[in-house]
Amino acid sequence: MAFRMTVFSDNYASLRSRGCWAQHGFGAFLEFRFEDLSLNLIFDCGPHMDVVKHNLDLLKLDFSGVNAVFLSHGHYDHTGGLLEVVKRIGRRVPVVVHPKTFSNRFAKRDLRVVGVPF
Repeated sequence: MAFRMTVFSDNYASLRSRGCWAQHGFGAFLEFRFEDLSLNLIFDCGPHMDVVKHNLDLLKLDFSGVNAVFLSHGHYDHTGGLLEVVKRIGRRVPVVVHPKTFSNRFAKRDLRVVGVPF
């Protein structure tokens, strides 16, 4: 069995990031292989479509074989790039979320929106 995880959105960028932008949030492409079977998943989608688009262009990831998208929770920094990810997949796939993912969410101190941005 083989497994590869490519992080396309994260809080940090290093010299090995090849020019990727860092921004608060997370997004990863998970590839599983076992004999002749494969499973490709997206786990979270990063904070903003422009950051995700920039990083995916640099990393040249092919999402055409993605089987499903999983969102860990309903904050913008894990869901903001969803539309860009779905666009790159290019077809309908399951998006697995908690039932309250799309509920309104606000920061307590300044009442800014921190939920799904669309």
